[in-house]
Amino acid sequence: SWGVTSLVAHPCWGMKDETAPSYMENCAELLQKYGVTTPACHAFWGKENDISPEDPAALAAILPRHRVFLEKLARLKVRTYTMHIGMEADGSTPWKTIGKAVETLLPEAQKNKIILALENGHENCAEQKKLAALVRSFDHPCLGVCFDTGHAHCYGDRVWQKSLEIL
Repeated sequence: SWGVTSLVAHPCWGMKDETAPSYMENCAELLQKYGVTTPACHAFWGKENDISPEDPAALAAILPRHRVFLEKLARLKVRTYTMHIGMEADGSTPWKTIGKAVETLLPEAQKNKIILALENGHENCAEQKKLAALVRSFDHPCLGVCFDTGHAHCYGDRVWQKSLEIL
């Protein structure tokens, strides 16, 4: 009744599936019933979900959760999956690890017709240039960038403009 036609799917929908396998199916039925689409989803986030851990065992535990969720989101016709890339405690960004994660997730994204959108999470312009270079290095139609204006504004007046220009 408020004219809503689209919603961003929430990652908690996937988290609930761990305990209630029919949760996403119920969401899909309700969305269809009311004519609401879900063209986008924000990925799981936080240290246990970001695609940047340099520990290979940690990354190996994270990636299957994203792959399974991408498959489930395809049933909702989600077309973009925004991902926090994360960073190390010292503020550095492990681009090599992130590249491996993207390489692993791209086939699943392509199979499910979903674009992985790597999110700007820290506004150091040098790091934004590295993010843009990483995306360009894949030259893949299922990989892009999500410019999160909320994140961008956290870092000062002019930084968001520079970040937007870079990305």
